[in-house]
Amino acid sequence: MSNDLGYAALGSVTYKQPVTVSWAQQAQDNITALATLFSNYKQGVKLSPKDAATILVSTGSIMINNKLRQNTSNIAVTWSMTGGNTIAETSSTGYYIWAIASGSTSTFECGINQTATNMTGNANARLLGWFWNNTANAVEGCWTLNQDKEKKYESSWFNVNSASAYTLNHNMETWDLQPCTLFSWNASGTSPSHVVMQIYENERGCEVHFVTTNTVKITVGQDYVHTHFQDNGVSDISGTTGYYKLFLSAL
Repeated sequence: MSNDLGYAALGSVTYKQPVTVSWAQQAQDNITALATLFSNYKQGVKLSPKDAATILVSTGSIMINNKLRQNTSNIAVTWSMTGGNTIAETSSTGYYIWAIASGSTSTFECGINQTATNMTGNANARLLGWFWNNTANAVEGCWTLNQDKEKKYESSWFNVNSASAYTLNHNMETWDLQPCTLFSWNASGTSPSHVVMQIYENERGCEVHFVTTNTVKITVGQDYVHTHFQDNGVSDISGTTGYYKLFLSAL
């Protein structure tokens, strides 16, 4: 007997009606697909030190547990903003800042927590970054997670008034970092504003040394504010005290 049944085999085939998906289901499927695609979406929402007790979270939009949220005003995160949790300020300690999508509002809130794994008591939350509370109970610096989950660190302006080594906690957990050091005559960074140090020497300016994957040491020479850089065409500006700011990004 031939194995090729040909057209005779078609007589035993049962025709099945194709499954019809409703328009509502198709719309829901598309929404689910888009939520998955943009689950890591983040535009803006950058952390930066504002003062000794405040982290500034800039405007922007972010996806939090499939909830798209947008803030059109900066948020000043203080120690009173803990997402309903009890957190005591402790010196020489790192803290995490989370974005929280509460209720049906179109904006997000921010809260401080002591862990990077979750925002205690808030299921609809997303980690924004981290900051270090130093020995003086002041914000020393912070990093932000971008959309690709890369960290960008920014220190507060810190005073330099002697030839010495200054250690900052960055918690970037890597050696592969690119530093950028800025100088100002005042603590607000406005005199002059964000002048980039171009030359690092043993006797002048500052030199950045990485100590561990979590800290960085800045060595300042004897002429610590004899900056030896160009400021609006004027070089070799001298003084008795100054302020530095450090930026770090992963290579």
